[in-house]
Amino acid sequence: MKLYQKEQIMKSLENAGMKIDIKPRLELKKSDEKAELYLYGDIIEDDYVWDKEKQYISSKKVKEQLDNLDGEDLLIHINSFGGMTFEGVSIFNLLMDYPGNIDVQIDGIAASAASIVAMAGKTIKGRSNTMLMIHKGWTWARGNADELRKVANMLEKIDAAADETYMKKFNGTKEELIALIGNETYLTAEEALEKGFYDEVIETPEDEVKPEASAKPEELQKPLSLFELHRINKEKQEAARKATNLFAKFKEE
Repeated sequence: MKLYQKEQIMKSLENAGMKIDIKPRLELKKSDEKAELYLYGDIIEDDYVWDKEKQYISSKKVKEQLDNLDGEDLLIHINSFGGMTFEGVSIFNLLMDYPGNIDVQIDGIAASAASIVAMAGKTIKGRSNTMLMIHKGWTWARGNADELRKVANMLEKIDAAADETYMKKFNGTKEELIALIGNETYLTAEEALEKGFYDEVIETPEDEVKPEASAKPEELQKPLSLFELHRINKEKQEAARKATNLFAKFKEE
């Protein structure tokens, strides 16, 4: 992808109010009483990564971290836009097989495949400005009618696998869940709690959100929160879709 094309896509996303940056992090922190695993960034199968210096999340990397544990309680922190669905399913299954107790905390957003990983938590929690996003699987494809039908059939199977995972937490009917997934739904923390995906919304202490008195006005300006992103208007949503289509076009070229 040429530099100017990448800049054009990033500019389109910014115009859509989607200037969000997640610093990749896959780190295990242990203490005498508990262990914490940070899963920040893209979920990618190892075979699809050419740059071995790239920071990403894969089932292989997660397994390596789990192998360093002895079944102690584990808190998993997630901040990810997702990635490959079956890699997310694989990570989910690894966590389900872990002998100890696992809880999940959403630190920013758990979207797409990352939302599948989150479902492995015995409990799932996040602060009020975090989000969960669920949607149908998608891909790029080219070929004749028969080949495209095979791709569509594969996507339907991927969606079915994701549906079963979400239903372990969702407190509505399967039809209601399918409707949410079909609409590519962004859920605020309160909405995720209402629908059963979250077990708790963490309250932020007042002393954590008050700015220091010495701060300058321009320093107090905050980037667009995920909660505000959920409320962007239809015009901005359309700009985001155009940016995505533009990315797909460049990817094919």
